Amino acid sequence: MAIWLVSVPLLATVASATWPTVESRVLAEQSRVVAVDAVLQSDAASVSMDPRSPSMVQPTAAASWPGRDGRLAQGTITVGSTARAGDHLTIWLDADGTVVDRPMTTHTAAGLLAAGTAGAWLVLGLTIAGVGRAVRWRFDRRRSRSWAQEWASFGAGRPSGTGEAG
Repeated sequence: MAIWLVSVPLLATVASATWPTVESRVLAEQSRVVAVDAVLQSDAASVSMDPRSPSMVQPTAAASWPGRDGRLAQGTITVGSTARAGDHLTIWLDADGTVVDRPMTTHTAAGLLAAGTAGAWLVLGLTIAGVGRAVRWRFDRRRSRSWAQEWASFGAGRPSGTGEAG
C-alpha cells in the first residue's frame, strides 16, 4: 500500500516530463492546419441507419469555403443532423487544402495525459493488490498444509482413549 501511495509523485513527475513532448506534437499538428469558415450549400443529408452496419454514419452536406490559395473551394463535409443551407461551420484544411479533422487542443492533450497517468496509477495499484493477494494465498496454503501435517502427526502419536473422562 505504501509503495502505491509513494508512486503518486513518481507518476506525476513522469507525466510532467512527458508534457513538453506532447505539447510540441499538438502545437505542430495545429500549425499544419488552418481553420476556415465553410458555408453550407444544402441541408444535412438524411442518414438511414443500417442496423447491420458496425460503423456510425454521420450526415453530410455540400459546402463552399475559401481554400488555402484564396480561391473558392467546394465539397462535401460532415455536419450535424440539424445543419441547414446557409449555416456557417468551421472546418480545417491541411497544406494541400484537403478537409481534415479538427486538431487536438492542448487542453484535450493535457486531459488525456492526466487520465493516462491516473489509469497507470490504478493499474499499478491493482497489480500490487493482485501480487499481495497471490503471496497471501500462497502463504495461507503453506500454513494450512503445515497445520494439517501437525494435526495428523499429533493424532498419530497419542494413544486412543487418552484424555477422555472415564
